[in-house]
Amino acid sequence: MSATIAVDVRVLGEEHTGVATYTRSLLTALAVERPDTEWLLFSHRTLKNTAVWGEGVQPRWHPRIVPFPAPMVVRPIWDHVLIPPLLRLAAPDLWFSPLSITPAGLGRIPSVVTIHDLAFMKLPGIQPAKYSAAWSHSLKRAARKATHAICVSESTRRDFLELPGAGPERVSVIHEGVDLERFQPGGCDDDARLKELNIEPGYLLAVGTLEPRKNYSFLLDCYEELSRSGDVPPLLIVGGEGWSSADVKKRIEGMAPRVRRLGYIEHHLLPVLYRQASALVFPTLYEGFGLPVLEALASGTSVLASDLPVCREVGGDAAYYAAPNNCEAWISAIWKIVKEPPAKEFLRCHAESFTWQKSAHATWAVFDQCMGG
Repeated sequence: MSATIAVDVRVLGEEHTGVATYTRSLLTALAVERPDTEWLLFSHRTLKNTAVWGEGVQPRWHPRIVPFPAPMVVRPIWDHVLIPPLLRLAAPDLWFSPLSITPAGLGRIPSVVTIHDLAFMKLPGIQPAKYSAAWSHSLKRAARKATHAICVSESTRRDFLELPGAGPERVSVIHEGVDLERFQPGGCDDDARLKELNIEPGYLLAVGTLEPRKNYSFLLDCYEELSRSGDVPPLLIVGGEGWSSADVKKRIEGMAPRVRRLGYIEHHLLPVLYRQASALVFPTLYEGFGLPVLEALASGTSVLASDLPVCREVGGDAAYYAAPNNCEAWISAIWKIVKEPPAKEFLRCHAESFTWQKSAHATWAVFDQCMGG
């Protein structure tokens, strides 16, 4: 018997983000595993890039656009006033929110939420107050009210269980996956793609939104010091502008052409940039999962990441690690990677243990449990 699942897909109406990748990739894999499922996709605006969802897959998507402004401060109206009556009317078998939202007034409709990170709790003051307050309310509500919570890493699970009401019996860890067909070591037209962007291969690559927890100021400090010690590869930064990014953006502009920010890039170009980099540098202060680490390894590209439990959980023995405040250690590790890169096959082999198919199978087990199946 097929199920009807209602999903919060608002991130698919915005610019490409890590949560958007998670939502699109997981939904595609879920639909492939059970093609008879009906999907009610709720968003506040028209969805973007739907053409890249599962080539060859024809899932039963039913978009439900409920127009509403995007600012964080008014989102609770969409979550708890506009959506609940529509859900009660549609009567799906389950509500699923990759954005951690548990609407009020769901009645008997079970709810599953994904918890990506708790940056507001672990790094107070690193986000604008309005964002911290909104996420704090949403995650604390999810801890108390959601039928089940999926955490994307053991690290996130530990953080989430510190919230009141988050019982361990209602929390599972399901790792994110990586698209192994999209991210792989070989690419026949990479040279042409790089030429379009006026880029030479062999650069250092950083991927992530310009915001304080990504620790770009530290990375730029290291890069300046690195530049004094020899002929260092250029540094490319991929990602949009987040909060408190003006100073870092200005500094990057002042370091051109050695440092270059590409901003958001087209979907088909990111694998090329991973493949042709000498290393991914990932100096984050806090992550819920760290998908760029996995994408780089799948592409056969070396990774230097912050020495955090979550980065080691994702990167394992395939990545290099250094403390996110130790510039000397980062410089030493970068030189080692550039001069003696590990075998691409070894890096790829590690990434192959993280698949969206595996994530979808585990997620369906949670859905079944919550639906009483």
